[in-house]
Amino acid sequence: MMSAELTKANECRIIIPTVYRDDYLTALKTFSNNRDTGPVLRMFERAQAFTASMDYLSYEVAKESFTRADAFKDPREGRLTFTEKRV
Repeated sequence: MMSAELTKANECRIIIPTVYRDDYLTALKTFSNNRDTGPVLRMFERAQAFTASMDYLSYEVAKESFTRADAFKDPREGRLTFTEKRV
């Protein structure tokens, strides 16, 4: 649903990389339990900035871009690294 709405608004979709999974779940739990929107909004903003910063020229280029950002690592093995470009 979120991707459809972002596409309709001509905005970048959001990909939650594996390494960012714990941040994603923590922000969602905070929102669900406390109705605190701050953490979830910051998490989605960072995830969207990450998605927008990746190179999608081809599958191979995109995969390398995600690999350099540690996107495929387990949250205990790495940290999401990228140059944030605000969307």
